[in-house]
Amino acid sequence: MKNNRQQWIVTTDGRSAVLYSSRTADDGRLRLERVASLANTHAGQHERGRPVLLGGAERRGSTTSSSAHAAPHGVAAGHAEEEEQRRFARDVHDWLTHARNAVDSPRLTIFSSPRFLGLLRAEASRTAHPLDLREGELTRLSLDELSKHPAILEVIA
Repeated sequence: MKNNRQQWIVTTDGRSAVLYSSRTADDGRLRLERVASLANTHAGQHERGRPVLLGGAERRGSTTSSSAHAAPHGVAAGHAEEEEQRRFARDVHDWLTHARNAVDSPRLTIFSSPRFLGLLRAEASRTAHPLDLREGELTRLSLDELSKHPAILEVIA
């Protein structure tokens, strides 16, 4: 017997998150409806906020810098992207927590790419609401493909 409690499905990959609501149609087939989405607005933000050292600390003896002999510091490649992903994981978690509080706590399953899944797990560890986090790169699937995907059908059953 099917559970009639509302089921939400989220697909995310670190660039965007999409929230779907599921229902079973009269013909018995699964229907998914796109409810909301969230885009990662942190992409490139780290570099935009960093001060530029033009004419400053990167030139020895420059008088335009308070520490004229200091060498410029660098950030490891990938650090900015990792920080953007971490911030987006926090945004996704907060967004879903707010959405769940607005309704009668539906069941929620999140499918995510492996790398982003770890960041979501870290965020989920700071909340009392359990999240069903599963590995799956489903963000590029159409609604029809998603509603027929075995992992989605397993969650709904």
